[in-house]
Amino acid sequence: MQNNSFTSQSLVILLWNSNGLQNHKNELAATLHEKRIDIALIAEIHFTTRTKFSIPGYRIISTPHPDDTAHAGAGIIIRSSLQFQQEPPIQEDYIQAAVIKLIIKHIPITIASVYCPPKHKINLTQYEQFFIALGHYFIVG
Repeated sequence: MQNNSFTSQSLVILLWNSNGLQNHKNELAATLHEKRIDIALIAEIHFTTRTKFSIPGYRIISTPHPDDTAHAGAGIIIRSSLQFQQEPPIQEDYIQAAVIKLIIKHIPITIASVYCPPKHKINLTQYEQFFIALGHYFIVG
């Protein structure tokens, strides 16, 4: 039997590599509502700065690839009722991240959706700089 009990203390997070979010909008919307997802961390969204995308009841934060063509990128889809602060995106060839900050039990938590294109080899220093930029408390997908 599946446990579908949710409380106001629950935060349900989905992690998904979409390989192009526009083609999966209906599937995603159904999943968000059916599973009561609060935050979806989406990799490989394939958005540009001109992309129009919405799902009722949710806000979309997206970070396209720095060349602004429809490939790579990361996004966060967050329930409209949640209060959050959008943080500056990370937008490099080797890593794209959409970043928000929530306050959970009086603690600021950074939440980031990240896509690292496989053709780029990220070194340890680059990863360390990324994680340091997120602060002390974070969730990364």
